[in-house]
Amino acid sequence: PSVGVSVDGASHGISSISALSNYLDVETVEVERGPVGADGEKAANLGRISIQTKRPTFTPSASAALTFGELNTVIATAALTGPIIDDKLAVRLTVNRETADGPYKNKNDTHYTWRNTDRTNVRAQLLFTPTPKFEALVSLDYTPTGREICENCFAFPTKTPETYDWINPATGLACPRTLRPDSY
Repeated sequence: PSVGVSVDGASHGISSISALSNYLDVETVEVERGPVGADGEKAANLGRISIQTKRPTFTPSASAALTFGELNTVIATAALTGPIIDDKLAVRLTVNRETADGPYKNKNDTHYTWRNTDRTNVRAQLLFTPTPKFEALVSLDYTPTGREICENCFAFPTKTPETYDWINPATGLACPRTLRPDSY
């Protein structure tokens, strides 16, 4: 069973996208209960969550927030909107940066912890209104790959080595172990 999630009408095809997303500039959230059919070719057996974000405006404004929390959590968010060309073209730019240590030490790489947070999200929107009867909204969401270590976001930058050293419990000596199938 699953719940379909869409942001500004674009469906998230897999649940991990929804679970690892930071939702910026949320204007409204609608929740539909029960089966709603296919949502972006993904079965939405339990319902759908539809998120609408704030759109660019021709009235200039800016906002910023900074949050500190447990496990060295730091969340910084900034948004600005306003006209580029009066009554014709407006822009909205939102940036979010979130970092936090995880609750578990990573003995393989002491620079990072298990279940840490390392996320950057940027959303840029352009609203084009050449006539009162026509408008076009272009939205770009960018989330670069961070150094986040959790169950749903594995990234292995190097190949798995062909051998590992292990300690023989009977002798206490290090023994190389080959990972090739013919060595078993």
